[in-house]
Amino acid sequence: MSVLHFFSPILVRRLIFIGLVASNGLMSQAAPSPSGKPAGVQLAPLTTPATATTSPPGTAAPAAGSVAELAHKIWIFANGEKTLNQIKAGLGGTENQLSVSIDKPMAEKINNVLTEAFDPVPGLFQDYVVQNGKPEQLAAITKWMESPFGKKVREAEARAPALQYNELERTVPLKEPKFSTEREALYKRYEKIAYAANARIITATMEFYTVINNGIKPPTERMPPKELEQTLKLAHTRMATITQQLLPHLFASTYRDMIVDELKIYINFLETDAGHAYLQLTSNAYVAALEKIRPGVLLKLASIFEDELAVLSPYSKEPLSEQKQRQLLITMIKRFGKPPLIGAILDIRGGQITIVRGGVQQETFGRPNHEYINVDTIIKDLHLSKIDLRRYYQVVQKHVRSGQ
Repeated sequence: MSVLHFFSPILVRRLIFIGLVASNGLMSQAAPSPSGKPAGVQLAPLTTPATATTSPPGTAAPAAGSVAELAHKIWIFANGEKTLNQIKAGLGGTENQLSVSIDKPMAEKINNVLTEAFDPVPGLFQDYVVQNGKPEQLAAITKWMESPFGKKVREAEARAPALQYNELERTVPLKEPKFSTEREALYKRYEKIAYAANARIITATMEFYTVINNGIKPPTERMPPKELEQTLKLAHTRMATITQQLLPHLFASTYRDMIVDELKIYINFLETDAGHAYLQLTSNAYVAALEKIRPGVLLKLASIFEDELAVLSPYSKEPLSEQKQRQLLITMIKRFGKPPLIGAILDIRGGQITIVRGGVQQETFGRPNHEYINVDTIIKDLHLSKIDLRRYYQVVQKHVRSGQ
């Protein structure tokens, strides 16, 4: 029943690879070396301390018979913890290398952020189910999953081997599985019901890890926001094909021990309102949980690399007073020098810039002498351009990356 259980570490890394392939600029950093051995510091394997039968950390067990209890059961039915373990193994595996510029202490900090990143997922998943599932649907799902046939499906999914790729360069896993005529007909029914849910999960996983993989690089090595957005758009176009190719393998590997009559009972349930609700709720809850944790993870990663400048991350909501902005500009000048800050002003003002000469501010065009630029002139240019400091910082980073 679960559309979550089939991720393997290698499959997750493959989804990251698909996302990065869409950007030629990152291939030299992200692609595996010809020998298959990464050259940089590696993340340690990530672990999940919680078990599938526990409530989210820091919460009490849901009351018996409550909607929250039904949502908790659905998290268990969906093999949520197994999914988290496999996905975290995919991100923390040896083939997911960090930049060669990252030392071991920094790699440990990154590893800690990624390890803790998934702690809220069970609670977020269950909150979504509570808020969006109808009590009668949740009750029907739970009743079926606790029935003899439901338990058989759950057992099949629990012991099913996760899909694997023999090599990261492959774009599809192995050959198409061969079904009997009866199983082929059942698969077609399953595909019609489950395709959309699986596509949401696969696409969301690829997007999450492409963005996070970009975030574990120093600012000078990351894709800028617009390039990252374009990369994701290109990767999305491949996901429909990937899902189409993965789904028969998921079906074949998971339900291979179930006879045709048992599969019919299972698919008959999926075609009911409760079955549709289960697929939609579990996939949407998974996607919503990833979307919720992503900004916080990226902000924590930014603080590892950028220290006090992390507050300028687009994921930070901290208000910036005039005094704070002045301090941040001073830090930017000390860290990057004036050239990238001047280049950023010229970009946002179309070649015009404020300088101070002889104690008097004036406007000029073109790149001026650095001595004529200070924090006050930059603040005035930001005011004139109506660009906030966070947006300006992104443009400065572009110039730092280009060495200007």
